Amino acid sequence: MSRQVSSADPSSPARPMELADLRLGGFVGRSVVVLGFARSGIALARFLVDQGARVTVYDVRPEEELRSALAALEGRPVRLLCGPDIDSQEALTDQQLVCTSPSVSSTFSTTEPRLRSALGRLEAEGRIPVVSEVDLFLRLCP
Repeated sequence: MSRQVSSADPSSPARPMELADLRLGGFVGRSVVVLGFARSGIALARFLVDQGARVTVYDVRPEEELRSALAALEGRPVRLLCGPDIDSQEALTDQQLVCTSPSVSSTFSTTEPRLRSALGRLEAEGRIPVVSEVDLFLRLCP
């Protein structure tokens, strides 16, 4: 299922995001996808929206199982792509930064196979930064 939880600003800088941008207010207007919508994904989505990013959240679970996660956003605008029928590639298209929850990785056999494959391609291409939640926050620390 794909739906807009709240309206988000459709404008987006065209330049790909660099990890160096992170500490310079570089999230404003940027398209960022959060992969996984449990505790870490919720915190990531909240933080990124609060920093001005246009956030897409992707999770293979159906929306009914994500109600408490959606409520935890407290009205913050995100684009939600959820459910087993959503192609993970849709979540990754036109993103400038990919943020993964701790349980999501191109090397974890527990990551949904289509997502694992798409992440592996992204990492190999090196066009779009792929960072874990922990990596992102360590980069933001002084």
